[in-house]
Amino acid sequence: MPQYPKPSGQLGPLPIRRKRRATSDDDERKKIVKLSSPESDHASKIQAFAKFKAPADARFFFASNFAAFPARTNVNSRVTFWTDGSLRKRCGGAAVVWRDTGHAANETGTQWATLEKCYPIPTENINAVELFAIVEAMKKALEIVDEASANALSHQEANVLMFEDVMKRYSHQLTKSQAHKLSKEVFIFTDSTNALNMISNFDIRHPRREPLQREQLISIYHLSRQMRKSGIHLEFQWSKGHSSIPGNKLADQRAGILSTQMSKRGYHSLSPSAKEDFVRSIHGR
Repeated sequence: MPQYPKPSGQLGPLPIRRKRRATSDDDERKKIVKLSSPESDHASKIQAFAKFKAPADARFFFASNFAAFPARTNVNSRVTFWTDGSLRKRCGGAAVVWRDTGHAANETGTQWATLEKCYPIPTENINAVELFAIVEAMKKALEIVDEASANALSHQEANVLMFEDVMKRYSHQLTKSQAHKLSKEVFIFTDSTNALNMISNFDIRHPRREPLQREQLISIYHLSRQMRKSGIHLEFQWSKGHSSIPGNKLADQRAGILSTQMSKRGYHSLSPSAKEDFVRSIHGR
């Protein structure tokens, strides 16, 4: 083994690099993906506020009472979607539900609109189905957001008082999500933390994901850019699953029914025309 000469001098001690103590603002910056414009330094990211992070009780309160959450004065159009995905014997069912136009503030009402979609291929990847449901919600949002009035939500005194305590305790979480100057808002609630994490961490330059998930994330990326260019503020929010939250409960029911019916009918073995008949029967019920 060759002998290397020893250094002639002696190195002094290496400087100690002291790590700056993280602050709550640092934590929030790590948790939030919020882009100010498509031309920002993060244009390769999905252009939306994602991964709503707050104590569990605040997140549950926010999701449960969102229909009464006061809109900013600059907002004249808001639509809120609840999505869910379900798997039965490799059959994926996706559901999207939202309030009909003009009924957004009536949390106890029954005016729900629904959209149910069959995941197109057999899969065991529930995350892909959850993302597929989010994609469908974004497509629907582009169709209807201009019709969704937010007038009933604008700074009602009772609503402001109701949220006052929560805003005091969790203002750094609850208000950042509202910090924008656009006139249209789209909120998409999902109970899939995996989906939110994937959306938050996705970068179009390095889309390293399982192929089915990657396909949906790329769609979400492009749709988010389209929405931003259309003047729409987009947020993805977490909603506790299997809870009393009406939107989440209905989306869960519809997705479960769809995937069960798909598995019973052997959906993926049906002919194209039989699949169309099946879809029509679902939408016609």
